[in-house]
Amino acid sequence: MNRDRGPSLLLALPVALALVLLVVPPALAQSSGGQVTGVVRDASGAALPGATVSITNNAGVTRVATSGSDGSYSAADVPPGVYTVTAELRGFGRATRRDVRVAAGATASVDLALESLAREEVVTVTGTRVRGRIATDTPAPVDIFDSQAIESTGATETGKILQLLEPSFNFSTTYISDGTDIIRPATLRGLGPDQTLLLVNGKRRHQTALIHIQQTIARGSAGYDINTIPASSIDRIEVLRDGAAAQYGSDAIAGVINFILKEDTRATNITLEGGQHYAENPGLPLGASPDAETGHGRNFLGAINTGFKVGDGGFVNLTAEYRDRGETNRAGPDILRVDPPRVVQRIGDPKSQDFSAFVNAGFPVGARGGQVYAFGGYSWREGNSSGFFRSKGDGRTVPAIYPNGFLPTILTRPIEYSASVGYRAPIGSSWSWDVSANYGNGEFKFREENTVNVSYWYEPRDPNNPTGPRFEESPTSGDTGTLTYDQVGRVARLNGEALELSAREVSLLEIFLQRAGRLVSKDQLVGHLCEWGEEVSGNAIEVYVHRLRKKLEPGGVRIVTVRGLGYSLEKSPA
Repeated sequence: MNRDRGPSLLLALPVALALVLLVVPPALAQSSGGQVTGVVRDASGAALPGATVSITNNAGVTRVATSGSDGSYSAADVPPGVYTVTAELRGFGRATRRDVRVAAGATASVDLALESLAREEVVTVTGTRVRGRIATDTPAPVDIFDSQAIESTGATETGKILQLLEPSFNFSTTYISDGTDIIRPATLRGLGPDQTLLLVNGKRRHQTALIHIQQTIARGSAGYDINTIPASSIDRIEVLRDGAAAQYGSDAIAGVINFILKEDTRATNITLEGGQHYAENPGLPLGASPDAETGHGRNFLGAINTGFKVGDGGFVNLTAEYRDRGETNRAGPDILRVDPPRVVQRIGDPKSQDFSAFVNAGFPVGARGGQVYAFGGYSWREGNSSGFFRSKGDGRTVPAIYPNGFLPTILTRPIEYSASVGYRAPIGSSWSWDVSANYGNGEFKFREENTVNVSYWYEPRDPNNPTGPRFEESPTSGDTGTLTYDQVGRVARLNGEALELSAREVSLLEIFLQRAGRLVSKDQLVGHLCEWGEEVSGNAIEVYVHRLRKKLEPGGVRIVTVRGLGYSLEKSPA
């Protein structure tokens, strides 16, 4: 028996020794450090669970702890020294205690108090007809991004900024797709760009003149050029992440994006940004125009935003922005059509230069809170991209002009301008009305360079002798067309507090609003309800109108009965 145990004991001794060597040194090391404990509370003294407490010194030693359900925290194994203790929690400010001394084997007690951050509820105008609602009260989800969030993205294009902020928004990058290279499709919730409504200050923005016809996202649709709105002019962005066709129309099936412009008159903001990619582009593609860029895709942005007061309560806010985006090229050598292999394509961001200017203004009118407002902008852009490479053996080239093939250059120039003017005023204490006129115009110019028209070149001089002499002439550049689009809108809107209305009352209110200030007869009301499949009599109409009247009167709107004739919707006397 003893002989059997001998080898086991011999094997157990090294194992036990190894365990001692592994366990004892950490224990000794722990005994040489100190401990930092404490409680994290708010300004009222209540415990704050979940706060992150960081203990750091100048030597780079860091210990991190999290406060428990009673607000307490504890950090062990803190080497002796002088530390800075910091506590943070979302929704609260940061609390810091400096020069905290930790001794070996001792415990330093550090209690921290966090101040609650004052949160201002932003009133949203997107996705609701009700005045004064905040984002948490709207019937559909609305994301609100303020100017601080916009600046924190580091992006220079408005579309890219929104893509970084809003998960359901996509601003796709395309290449070798004609005009879509320079006006990128903006989509919400995976639907087409023409199914997302774009607003500026709550008013419809005009669509671009370009129809996307290449094999890209948004093929067959015309959306909006979001990059024409300078990021420096935006106070906040409201994104309605749900269909809103009932309120806005069929172009809001995917949702609504509303850009609210700045009204600030207290500061002037100047922005200068620059950057580039670390990887350098390949050399100039074979057969490309000499103006094709080969650098690092450098970017430059210069913007200024300022404002000033006008009279008592009026404002004018101005923004100008210039952006120069260099080309990027991810193309590799073509080993199939070119010998020796060479880069022949331009695949990446096209070269572009942009300028845009926006103005936003408002002026008080009258003693009852009325306001005349106006806003609008102008944008200009030049883009430089390419089509597909035509090799020297391709039937779409002319070897006499391009012996090695050629890469056609596509020059684009979108120009857009818009203007809106309107008047809004309150009606009583709970309602308001708003009338406005909006105009937008878009123009998209195409020019082709470094190209050839094969049909012109090989056209016979004598149509009756197709094998005879050829003209052998063709332009290598030219203006290839201009697309234009303009939009005029006139809007009258009545906003108020939430009302609990039946479907019948909503139908009646609809015809009253259509004929506001004018007489509506009983027969017209009966006919309107009958169109919605409801059979009613004249006596029933009186009951329905009476109920609707009671609900509208608290908001300063009344339905006046004109005996023997009908009814009229009017503003209640002050």
